[in-house]
Amino acid sequence: MKKFVQCLILVLFTGLHLLPLAGQDLSGFWQGMDYGPRPATVSYWPGAMQITQNGAKLTGDFLQQVTSQTNYFARWDISNGTASGNAGEMHFNVIKEINVADPALFCYSKYSFTYDPQEEKITGLREFDCAGMKLTLELYRLRLKSPDTFCKGEVARLEVTGKDVRWYADPKKSKLLYRGNIYQTPITETDTFFLSQTFHDTETPVVPVIIKVNEARITDIGLTDANCGKDNGTITVAATGAEPVTYSIDNGAFQTSPVFQGLYPKTYKITARTSAGCTDTREATVGKRFMPSFLQLHTLNPCEAGSNGISAVAQGGYDQFSYALDDGPFQGTGYFPDLPGGEYLVRARDLVGCEVSSMIRVPDAAERGVTLQNVEVQNGNCGAKFGSVTITASATGLLSYSLDGLTYVSSPFFGEVEPGTYTAYAKNQGGCVASKLITVSTAPAPVIHHVTERNPSCNGSDGSISIYATGSGPLLYWIDAGDFRSDTLFTGLSAGSGTVFVADTAGCNVGRSFRIVEDCLAQVFIPNAFSPNLDSKNESMDLKFSGDALKIRYFRLYNRWGSVIALRDGQTVESGYALWDGFYKGTRVQPGIYPYELMIEFTDGRTQVIRKTITLLR
Repeated sequence: MKKFVQCLILVLFTGLHLLPLAGQDLSGFWQGMDYGPRPATVSYWPGAMQITQNGAKLTGDFLQQVTSQTNYFARWDISNGTASGNAGEMHFNVIKEINVADPALFCYSKYSFTYDPQEEKITGLREFDCAGMKLTLELYRLRLKSPDTFCKGEVARLEVTGKDVRWYADPKKSKLLYRGNIYQTPITETDTFFLSQTFHDTETPVVPVIIKVNEARITDIGLTDANCGKDNGTITVAATGAEPVTYSIDNGAFQTSPVFQGLYPKTYKITARTSAGCTDTREATVGKRFMPSFLQLHTLNPCEAGSNGISAVAQGGYDQFSYALDDGPFQGTGYFPDLPGGEYLVRARDLVGCEVSSMIRVPDAAERGVTLQNVEVQNGNCGAKFGSVTITASATGLLSYSLDGLTYVSSPFFGEVEPGTYTAYAKNQGGCVASKLITVSTAPAPVIHHVTERNPSCNGSDGSISIYATGSGPLLYWIDAGDFRSDTLFTGLSAGSGTVFVADTAGCNVGRSFRIVEDCLAQVFIPNAFSPNLDSKNESMDLKFSGDALKIRYFRLYNRWGSVIALRDGQTVESGYALWDGFYKGTRVQPGIYPYELMIEFTDGRTQVIRKTITLLR
């Protein structure tokens, strides 16, 4: 039996190719059994038949097993079989190989059959030449009725012929996937399924079924932008998959060419489809290239270059410009020296043939000569966004002026010039040019960050202000209509208000108002001595001041050991208020000098701290 199984598996894996159903060819591998009246010791006889059909002739072998006697089998030669239409006949009278205990178990026989192409079944009567036995032999061929190729990710509906079909994930039948003739499963890669049939509780060896995956994949998209103001963009697609691969743009009809031409700028949806119907879709954007233009186009200055000619630089379109004059040949640069005076058509052509042209005149020798006397640059100061440029030049005839060598105007003054580096040009009627490199800059206005005010004493002229400012160059300072000075400190000021000014080297100035007031808080009077001796004179340490009231933030009076012996906090008092009566805890203190600290708050919110001593007398 082991030899039988090894031989059978070899036949399955090397000789069987499951293909979609086609015609009435009986070639292939068939599995089944014969049944009917037989010796009592044998209940059923499974078999496997390998057939090759050539015209009406059938050849091959038939391997039959005695199921109840698992080591017994016989392999018959099929060399004289015939088939016509859906019927045929075979004779099993030559044994190629046999292993039996009782040779009587196997007799010669003739097998007359019919073929059912829908079920892939051969059924017929097997007539034996011994014991007059007649058995029905029923065989099925596993064939794939559905396609064997699916798109990646598709749910494949796999349908096969056969009887009681079981689908396994491996040839050892360790994992059963499904039971039945139709199995649906997602397919993500090429896979092999192993199928068996079961006849009367007897399961056949497995047959491999290979299901292939077909994937459409766009591997590259080449783009050419629309240019020259035309709808002439192109998309070129590279894709892989089962050929022929066809292509579609924006869900249109599929075509065999991977190139789409005549496209205007937009984003397109590109689809590649394989012969199996698998698709891959990507987006591709056709851009728009602006028409080429001249970045620079001017005649050479013979006074500096030693010869007259034309210099041209183009931009836009597809790069790698080539240049030509009139109908002459194109060259890699836009430099054309040593030209005689006259009109020229300058042409620039980009990589895809888009062209721009412009007329320019090269002056004769008599027309040349421009003298550039001066270029005055007025930078943008005081926070201005722009500066200005004034060009002074002389030449024969009228002059025109430019800051880019392209656009010339008759006025030598250029206002609202943005900060940057420019070349100032003066050009005469013959195209002769003089130039000078200039830089226009801007500077912010000075900034006064802080003005520190120091009030003068009461009725004094010792007030001051100090200024902190930043700006361009060394700064100058002044108050109102006073003199300029570089010092930031102004002293000897009386009470009053005014404006302090700061100016930078460009003459830009800013101002800020200030106000200083007299510090007359010293009008508060506290005696430096008192005598609490009950003579009704100087009996207490009185606080006197001008005004209606003030607030005592705090008052602390200390003895010689630093202990507080008099304390006031948060009281609003009138003038003449007694801060201390010379007592401590109801007892007169000894005569002596006592230090104190007093903080008072006036009605306008200003405060003053007084730290002094007072003498107590008896």
